[in-house]
Amino acid sequence: MFDATPEEIEAAIATVAAALQHPVLRQAAGNRVRSDLRRETPVLLTMPDGTLAEGVLDLAFREQSADFNGWTVVDFKTDQEFSTESAHYMTQVSLYARAVQAATGLPARGIILVI
Repeated sequence: MFDATPEEIEAAIATVAAALQHPVLRQAAGNRVRSDLRRETPVLLTMPDGTLAEGVLDLAFREQSADFNGWTVVDFKTDQEFSTESAHYMTQVSLYARAVQAATGLPARGIILVI
């Protein structure tokens, strides 16, 4: 941000540092196969009525564990925007996950990371 105050800069640094320590982001960071990690990726989903839903997902990564074998889609939100629009954003990340599942043929789940 241009002309940020020292306090705003420190707050941004602390927020990013905390987010990078979140278990979901640590798991994504451990993904060494480049083709299994996507950032800022456009997605399209054909809805049952034929319309297209489109968006740009923040992060998606492939998981292969005993608990889940598929894609995890992560959408980042600030606490202020999430508190006023939570239902909208939950629908949004669900659509992103459905689009990834349709494109890959693998299960996909959506997570909202509120920072």
